[in-house]
Amino acid sequence: MTESSPERRHDSLLATRWTQIGALHGPAGEHAWQWFVERYRPFVRGILGGVLGAKATAAEAEFWGYVWMSGALQRAERGRRFRAFLSGIVRNFARTFARQRRLPIADEAMVAAVPAAAQHDELLLWVENVVANALAALTQESPATGRAMALFYGLGADAAGQGKSAGEVAALLGNTAQGVYMLLFRGRKRMRELIESELREGCGDDEAFGEEVQALLGVAATRLPGLLGET
Repeated sequence: MTESSPERRHDSLLATRWTQIGALHGPAGEHAWQWFVERYRPFVRGILGGVLGAKATAAEAEFWGYVWMSGALQRAERGRRFRAFLSGIVRNFARTFARQRRLPIADEAMVAAVPAAAQHDELLLWVENVVANALAALTQESPATGRAMALFYGLGADAAGQGKSAGEVAALLGNTAQGVYMLLFRGRKRMRELIESELREGCGDDEAFGEEVQALLGVAATRLPGLLGET
């Protein structure tokens, strides 16, 4: 596999690259910020919505500027999990946003420790975000494979989690059922690789990476059975 191969290119685009985060205030800052905002907007939007409700849209408009001006991401500890680090930044911003505007906010969201329910919700958001990013990268690499995965597993905003049978996917793609099964086999394998690449880049060590993978697989097994199973 050469350095310019599609898999290597998309690994570099998908992964939570500390080099990208470190470049946010550098000469390549504009590109790095576009990458960061596109990659984490759904996760950030979901947390803001959980804390601020209807005011989340106004808060999001200010959040990205806050992150840039504060330099909070530059202070990230490489040994921590990026998911938890980013969640903390968003929650702190949301609480400050609410206090400054005297907005109502759930009592449990104001305490230092994040409630277990909120942790679970944020994990769901993270899984959805990571899966969506992996699907986008997969679709760019192989449109037919990405489309087959989206249709079969009900991925994407339009699908609303309603997957189709292999026969239905075959009819939509002008393929055979056997051909669809081959696309799904390759798609599951590649999705797993892309997702693990992102998780590994966002964890400080092998132990944290293993725990993050297991947490994601636990959610996926319930919400998207078969998607990330052993292939």
